[in-house]
Amino acid sequence: MFRYSRILIGIILCGVCLRANLGFSQTPADPSLNEIHREIADMRRDLSALLARLKTVERRLTSAGVTVLPKEEPMCPADTSGSSPTAGASDSSAPLALDGFCPVALTDTDHWNYGRPEYSAVHHGRLYRFADEKSLKAFCADPVRYTPAMNGHDVVLAQRESRFVDGHRRYGIRFRERMFLFQSDETRDAFSKAPDAFYAFAYPETAGSDEQQREEHLED
Repeated sequence: MFRYSRILIGIILCGVCLRANLGFSQTPADPSLNEIHREIADMRRDLSALLARLKTVERRLTSAGVTVLPKEEPMCPADTSGSSPTAGASDSSAPLALDGFCPVALTDTDHWNYGRPEYSAVHHGRLYRFADEKSLKAFCADPVRYTPAMNGHDVVLAQRESRFVDGHRRYGIRFRERMFLFQSDETRDAFSKAPDAFYAFAYPETAGSDEQQREEHLED
């Protein structure tokens, strides 16, 4: 998020500098150019405020111990047309996510379907299994939609104690179409009392959203 914001800011600043080099640093006589000059001045003030806000957000995330995972493409098999196990995916030493249940079936149909070893993919160091080839392809196309928040860590412990502890599916909740896994009933209950705050912690890029949605327990 910050990288793209800085790129945009850099492009705008380059435009401002170019305009200054072309002789527009002084207020022109043409009224229409006067308006352009005022807009540029406003943009400079807005950019300064945006940079200050970005630095503040970065400091808050760092002090809270938040590590925003970089975008990573899941390790999906190059060819999923066959029925034989895919070498390197099903045999991965990565820990098994969701106890081997298919995250696509859970997200799209609200059913706990066991995944099959021949349809597997590794994402952020965890091994996911899928009920069929269609589910595997759906996951590879949009892994963020189907993976638990914070890579399956308990968001309450992460936010309150800066500890990254694996959650369990038996203490799972779905909120705003995202899965949250918790270590215990206590942390799940804590999430239930302030879900929007914990959601914003797990997904800081959505901070400021007014979206409201009820939570649902993930049940077998």
